[in-house]
Amino acid sequence: MNKQNLVKEISIRMRVNQKECNRFLDCLSDVVIENLQKDDSVKIPNLGRLYPRLQTTRPGRNPRTGVSCPVPERMNVRFKASLILLEALNSEKKENKR
Repeated sequence: MNKQNLVKEISIRMRVNQKECNRFLDCLSDVVIENLQKDDSVKIPNLGRLYPRLQTTRPGRNPRTGVSCPVPERMNVRFKASLILLEALNSEKKENKR
């Protein structure tokens, strides 16, 4: 599902126009990015938690030349799914097996 489809689906379910949904998603992404830049985690109820993680320097290799070079440290984002989300995903699989 891309952003356009997500906006359309939310606007139908909430009975608001797509322009408002688009503004909401843009605002949500801005808030999430700002908090992750501050090294804060972001909990999204019933979905999970996004949190920043420092990826340390590690050895790398150029695939074309085979020359070794270090990959510098950088910030990464991790996602931990909530139990509600995991249960919802796994309950559908159990029902399909029956």
